[in-house]
Amino acid sequence: MSNPDGAARLSGTQSVAEAMRVAESGAVTLIQPMFVLAVAFSHMLVPAAVPLTMHGIAFVAGIAASFARLSPGWLLGATYVACLVDIAVAADDRQLLFTLAFIILVLASVIPILLWDGTAPVVVAAAVAVAGAITTALSHAGGLGNSLRMVLSIVALAIAVIVLMRGIRGFARMIDVEEAAVWEAEQHAIVQRAAAETTAEYARVLHDTVINTFAPLARDSHGEEDCGLIRERCRSNLERVAELRKGPAAPRKRRSLVDIEREALVRIEWVDDAKAVIRDAEPTLPAAVAGALRDCASEAVTNAAKHAGVDAVRVAVRIDAEEMIVEIHDDGRGFDGELVPGRGLAESLFARAEANGIHATLRTTTGRGTTIELRCPTRAIDADTGSVTLSEERRGRAVLARTALVWSLSIHSAAVAIAAMDPEIGPISLTASAVIVFALTFAVWLVARTGRDLPAWLTATTLVLVPFIAWLGYEAGDQARGLGSAFPPLLITGVCVFLLVMRPDRTAFFAAIALMFTGLAVTITFHAHNDAAFAAHGIIMQVPALGMLVAWYLAHRVMLGLAERMARARERRSIVRRRRAVVESAQTLWEQWSDAGLEASLEILRDIDAGRITIDDPTLLETCRREENHLRQVCAIASGGVLMSWWFARALATARARGVELRLQVEGVDVADPVEASAYGTLLVSAVEGSDADTVVTGSMMMGNTGDVTLTIVASGSVVVPGAGDHSLLDVSQQEIGEQTLITVCRSPVGV
Repeated sequence: MSNPDGAARLSGTQSVAEAMRVAESGAVTLIQPMFVLAVAFSHMLVPAAVPLTMHGIAFVAGIAASFARLSPGWLLGATYVACLVDIAVAADDRQLLFTLAFIILVLASVIPILLWDGTAPVVVAAAVAVAGAITTALSHAGGLGNSLRMVLSIVALAIAVIVLMRGIRGFARMIDVEEAAVWEAEQHAIVQRAAAETTAEYARVLHDTVINTFAPLARDSHGEEDCGLIRERCRSNLERVAELRKGPAAPRKRRSLVDIEREALVRIEWVDDAKAVIRDAEPTLPAAVAGALRDCASEAVTNAAKHAGVDAVRVAVRIDAEEMIVEIHDDGRGFDGELVPGRGLAESLFARAEANGIHATLRTTTGRGTTIELRCPTRAIDADTGSVTLSEERRGRAVLARTALVWSLSIHSAAVAIAAMDPEIGPISLTASAVIVFALTFAVWLVARTGRDLPAWLTATTLVLVPFIAWLGYEAGDQARGLGSAFPPLLITGVCVFLLVMRPDRTAFFAAIALMFTGLAVTITFHAHNDAAFAAHGIIMQVPALGMLVAWYLAHRVMLGLAERMARARERRSIVRRRRAVVESAQTLWEQWSDAGLEASLEILRDIDAGRITIDDPTLLETCRREENHLRQVCAIASGGVLMSWWFARALATARARGVELRLQVEGVDVADPVEASAYGTLLVSAVEGSDADTVVTGSMMMGNTGDVTLTIVASGSVVVPGAGDHSLLDVSQQEIGEQTLITVCRSPVGV
């Protein structure tokens, strides 16, 4: 699975394998001390120290495996040897040690199939079956009958586990493939969104600074008293553009909302104690939000200065609950309240506010002034941290449900196989209890597999049936000893594991344990008849089932943790990719602007700031008009797509050098094929080069419903495009309409 960011990822197959390793290792380890009780209630042919030593070694290996110091294979090997020793040294097959070792050896024989893929685990299970059968046949407590039971039990359980594990691993691999495709699509979307957001923000800054400085100069809408203010604005513009040049990762100078007073083209009247409120509230805002709030307010003031026809703007600031509210009001002309998308206030103020979590509203009426209100939360919010989404949580619970099905059916298969070999088990009760358990398991599975909660009726049914299953299982044999006594606890365990799927806390775990012992209490009540030995035997036979329940609880916790880790890892990868995309797009954008001649505009600002150009210079008005138009085109090319933007920048630079006024209308249109983009771009540059000085050239790119791109070039004079007919990919038509030249370019059907 590809991972271009190099971040560690947990796949579905890895999640299942990790949970199985922790759960099975924990279960086998926790069962080892229970053999101490079995030894205490059993007669053996050797001293008790022999089996206890073997299980002690297995317990130590389990602890080491739990801390990842040893492979689980060492724990399983030690457990196999210990159980074989137990079977060999038991006095007869009615001894608790023999029964417990027999059951654990059968159940543990298929653990390698659960933990590892391939043929090697199957060979290990077969080797355990052969070794167990030979040991049982030759032991004092065994015989051919018990030997056959072991082989058939392991074979039945192994077949069930192989089929189920192949299914779940295949399903997990399908999920991995699907998630890989989704992940790639997500990353592509992140890059596109980050590039678009960065481009929009950079264009807003250029609009709010240099363009807004040139605009009043180009219209001669300034007085002599504005000279110092204009120089101050030029100096501030140069600082902001220099910050852009360093890239989004560079440290930013934190500007206060109060600073808009220094750069405003009108007088600002602060309402009441607005400045004091700003000083108190601004430190509680994230830097990006504070900067965006200041820029939005500055743009509102600039817009009033340009269009409202007023000498002063009132600014009020207040704190309401957990919000900072800024109101900018003027008593000017007002307007109809319609905002043009992507233009003026809609882009430089409202789009910027939305991108930074600021709620902006506009109230205006023609002839009655305008009020813009900005609201933002005063508590710091880290946009780079998030929580696990509901879909991720449900996905994790669905994986848990699939694992629970494997676990439950494996236990059920083993229980039925072991009980069916016991001659004292009644076939009717055995069949009835098995059918009920399997039906209940699949009923819960059908609900849990999609991550949904269990309905109340199904939960109540489970709680009622568990004790009944225990009673029915013991009723099948009505016996105090033998392998059949393990049948009810194992059946109950397979049902209880599903209870843990529904809740991430310990409540379900303790409820499952309570149900197991409730079932035990029911069986002892109906079958013990004051027989303490039967009660002790029944309690000890709960140990394998209890160990499995504990193991499932560990698996449950691990799977929940893995699901959360996967979700957070995905978030972190998206954040890293987004940051990288922002930096890369900012660098690309700056290179395009430099190619388009932005540096020449900045040089004019430096000359004004240094006094080399004065505002009464007769050439300043025309220079600023030309630069304002040029910079608006520079902003426009950024939204024209990645491949075409470079060609638009080159065309703007060529137009500046030849004294041609180039107007581009290219927002949101791009060409996906680099060769095709080169063909369109080369023709546009050629059209500019073939135009005379002082010619106005308008270039428009439009995309049709079928995705075809059309480039239209309209020039105010005669245009000579050398080699226009040499483009094999493009269909170019040129015609003279009066004093204008119209060139239409589209992709040639031959080049498709």
